[in-house]
Amino acid sequence: MRIVPETPAELGLEADSWWPGQKETVEAILNAFIDEGKKYVMISVPTGGGKTLIAAAVQKMLSREGASTSLALTHTIQLQRQYQESLKDAKVVMGKGNFPCDLPEDHNARLGLPNLTAEDAPCMTCDIKGNMLGENTCGYYRQFYETQLAPMVIANYAYA
Repeated sequence: MRIVPETPAELGLEADSWWPGQKETVEAILNAFIDEGKKYVMISVPTGGGKTLIAAAVQKMLSREGASTSLALTHTIQLQRQYQESLKDAKVVMGKGNFPCDLPEDHNARLGLPNLTAEDAPCMTCDIKGNMLGENTCGYYRQFYETQLAPMVIANYAYA
């Protein structure tokens, strides 16, 4: 049985207290991962039930146990952004359509299209540029470099 701190603030999270059932939920998830050896754990919590805080607490506690990265899945970009606002060290992974093409306006590959997204880019320029730090890559590919060291990655179901 893992001991979850009395307050989320003790984990460095932006909440002064647990809502009813949250601490017990965090403990149950940790036990499933660590003591029972489960690879995946899914919870069903109603809207407004504090899933973001639960996920953040589990991630913080697992990192104390030596886990390097956790993955949170959600079904909307708005919820991904909510996670990111609440969890400062989390990184969001999204599809190409969410990133504007970073090629200069006068680049031949843009074909004069000012609102081109990475998804619509008619070339392989984004695929072959850049280095391991994600420099000189478009935002879509840069997100993958940034998530490699993140303690928590947030993706939507369709993308994951």
